[in-house]
Amino acid sequence: MVHQDNLRVGGEEEHTALPGGTGEPAEGRRPKEAENLQQARGYHEALDRNTAVAAWWEERGFDEGLRRRFLLGAREEAEAIVPYWNRDSVQGFVLRNLELAPDKKPLYRLQRAERFVSGYRPLFIPGPLGNWNYLVEDYVDALALAALGYPAVAVGGTDFGERQMEELHRLPGKLYVLPGATKDGAETARKWVEELYPRALLCPPSYGEEKSVD
Repeated sequence: MVHQDNLRVGGEEEHTALPGGTGEPAEGRRPKEAENLQQARGYHEALDRNTAVAAWWEERGFDEGLRRRFLLGAREEAEAIVPYWNRDSVQGFVLRNLELAPDKKPLYRLQRAERFVSGYRPLFIPGPLGNWNYLVEDYVDALALAALGYPAVAVGGTDFGERQMEELHRLPGKLYVLPGATKDGAETARKWVEELYPRALLCPPSYGEEKSVD
């Protein structure tokens, strides 16, 4: 079960020497994507040995079934791993240091953009898309939306890369921008709506009483 109040705002990312892609040409991507998928399964299996990280995922509404679905994992005792999904392929990996407070930045570490399979950091798309899609800043927010059955896309920061913008323009239908729960998050959402006008619509930051969704 995922709770709507678990849709939290993350921070900006920093680069690190994580495993991932190498920016190979299209003909060389499938083997690397397969390698990343296998590595993601290994990180997921590591949750059995890292109960603290498994508990962290559980507290955010990602039960065993959802952790298996998204191959959420662990690398160290205080490091959660998110496969960098772009539709049905693992483009790289996101590391979340659990020892950092939620208001500390950067919350996430990624490999450099050129190390992703596609040679740039694409949009984070953890599930099927629809005729309209939610657009958020944070990776875990996008995972939570996908777990609830909503089509979701995460940018992974406050600004679009040029290639990310190209991807956004290729997405079908309207984009519903969900603002973060902070002043910065709200400002980012308004900026995105302006940049993506007229396709993007700004959602209210709150819909009243929070409810659990099975």
